[in-house]
Amino acid sequence: MRLAFIKKKFSLYGGAERYMQTLLMQLAKEGHELHIFAHEWTPTDGITIHTVPIRRTTSYFSTITFARNVARMVSEAPRFDCVVSFERTICQDIYRAGEGVHRAWLDIRSQSEAWHKRLSFKLNPLHHAILSLERELFLKTPCVIANSEMVKRQIIEHYEIPPQKIAVIYNGVDLERFRTVPPDRKAELRQKLGLPRAAAIALYVGSGFRRKGVPHILKAIAKLKKSGVSDIMFVAVGKDRISDYEKCAARHGISNRVMFLGPREDVADLYAASDFFILPTLYDPFSNATLEALACGLPVITSKNNGVAELIENGVHGYVLNNLADTDELAARMSELAGNYSFMQNTARGLAERFPIEQTAAGVIGVVKSLRNV
Repeated sequence: MRLAFIKKKFSLYGGAERYMQTLLMQLAKEGHELHIFAHEWTPTDGITIHTVPIRRTTSYFSTITFARNVARMVSEAPRFDCVVSFERTICQDIYRAGEGVHRAWLDIRSQSEAWHKRLSFKLNPLHHAILSLERELFLKTPCVIANSEMVKRQIIEHYEIPPQKIAVIYNGVDLERFRTVPPDRKAELRQKLGLPRAAAIALYVGSGFRRKGVPHILKAIAKLKKSGVSDIMFVAVGKDRISDYEKCAARHGISNRVMFLGPREDVADLYAASDFFILPTLYDPFSNATLEALACGLPVITSKNNGVAELIENGVHGYVLNNLADTDELAARMSELAGNYSFMQNTARGLAERFPIEQTAAGVIGVVKSLRNV
């Protein structure tokens, strides 16, 4: 088959795109002709790259010009057997809703934002553009792939799409790269990474600290300090305005209990050196980082607004928070895992082993073939 994939920024090394590499490699092995439509890309043998021009001046123009230009380029190219988009575009046969439902995200944000911020959601042209694209693509795209049942429900709720039009395929994880390590290797990694040997390491991985709950984590650690719990070290990995959060930690009097490491390439080692994972996110369709942590044997604390939460059994793989704003609950769960994380190591890894990245890629390939009756 002659197949096209749409990804605004195509990189074989991005966290959210790792499974796309496996998908493309498998399709290449089967002898399919592969094309990528992208604005930025990593040159890749055996794949034809089509550069999509965009107007970079604002996020609004970047979004609408990419959608418009890629639609034109796909229509002008020799016919493809199937077009799969990982972006909000309107020229595809299959759309993978990896970013979830923007309308649902705005509803969730509105519950915790001040009135002037809620007003901005209605006035901001970027939100209008995304919602317009989202509405059109869900109505017109023949098949949608959601990465969690949560996202499928949100698509149906907000856009009244027939359930049979939506296939749920969970994200997958590289089980060779992300794996458990023996205690002696864990100690070596802590020394190498400059992490405390004796503390229980609560790891966070992700950019966009506010959306993913870092302020709540800092408040919870402050409460733990007041209650006399002193054996937890919070380690945050990812891109954001780190100095703001370091100042916040200082105001709470917990600077000696937090480490902000910024973006890192050695994230697999950081998982292996940690004891449990924490992501009390406001909204995440399906957090790759959560699944990677589980694969490394880390029990997780996350929110019900993370698609992965529907797979987690409380007290077996970690905990799902009932109320993101309840820092007492968060602090209690952190304290509990600090003393019991080792009991959930095998069950955490076992859950991740149900979702190898190869299985996810095979699921997407299956949808492509079924749509084209191959």
